[in-house]
Amino acid sequence: MKRVIYIIAVFVMLSIILESCSQWGGNNPVGVLGGGETGYGEYDNIAGIGGESENFPSIVGSWRHNFSSGEYTIIKFFSNGRWESHVYEEGILNTVYIGSFSISGNKLTIIASGESFTITYSINDDKLTLVFPDGSIVYFRI
Repeated sequence: MKRVIYIIAVFVMLSIILESCSQWGGNNPVGVLGGGETGYGEYDNIAGIGGESENFPSIVGSWRHNFSSGEYTIIKFFSNGRWESHVYEEGILNTVYIGSFSISGNKLTIIASGESFTITYSINDDKLTLVFPDGSIVYFRI
């Protein structure tokens, strides 16, 4: 139960940060992590987001976590240091979070709207484990 509350708290925190700093307009996210009038453009050209795929090859891809309530989250890590989290409720996309990330050893730093937090992670075969202070969450590669 603590894990579910923590997960919800993290997503609420990220949504508040993203909502307070964004001007969302579909694929025209002016003000959101480097968006412009024509959308995001080439991810590799966004200042402050470094990295090529060789810096974090094993985490790149899509990962899914199923909640006991039937909801699920899909996190996508891109080779250019960007991530997206898609939260589904009753099979319908409810919320999308975006940001950048960096990796140093087994530490994953998630960055969204200028805020960041660092957690420990591990990948074994097709299983991604994110370790938070009060528990861990397991995602499976899709």
